[in-house]
Amino acid sequence: VRWVRADLTRFDETLALLGKSRPHLLFHLAALTATPVSWKHPRQTFSLNTGGSIALLEATLRFAPRARIVFISTSHVYGETFFGKRRVRESDLANPLTPYAASKLLMELAALNFLESHLLQIVVARGFNQVGTGQERNFIFSDFCRQIALMEKRRRPAVLEVGNVNLVRDFIHIQDAVRAYFFLSQKGRPGEIYNVGSGRGMSLQEG
Repeated sequence: VRWVRADLTRFDETLALLGKSRPHLLFHLAALTATPVSWKHPRQTFSLNTGGSIALLEATLRFAPRARIVFISTSHVYGETFFGKRRVRESDLANPLTPYAASKLLMELAALNFLESHLLQIVVARGFNQVGTGQERNFIFSDFCRQIALMEKRRRPAVLEVGNVNLVRDFIHIQDAVRAYFFLSQKGRPGEIYNVGSGRGMSLQEG
């Protein structure tokens, strides 16, 4: 694996990246993903999540127009639609409640617009809450694990700081999510949106 860095908010870097790599398969996961951060930095959130995605689409159209593309979105786009529902379907209304969710929905719309206008082979995957090794500390379970590790090292009191543990979320391990994303890259229908989750709600206290 050869890693190459590029800032998607800088169009020249995005063009150089696609011009050099010319991929036949592309998974787009670059984003600012933490909801609290999106409230503190909404402009940066939209700049990367929406603007950076459009830059990637333009560069892909120029250098890899036949590539299979999986755009990774989020279940957060459903927002208020979650209220009072046991589960959501891809056909349910998207009603985002945060800058992060709104920026991702606009990303989806831009991707589908490029598909309609330029026939790019794009599949959209709406990922639910993913957990696994290496996740940043500003996510729920990674923060819990960090606190517990510090307790075990006697570097903080044996008190776990939590928020509302009655919240219900759908959690999926990152390895399962990766398998799903790769499956969609091979079998997903361009222009379709797919939910990627376990299909089972779990309270934070239960988790």
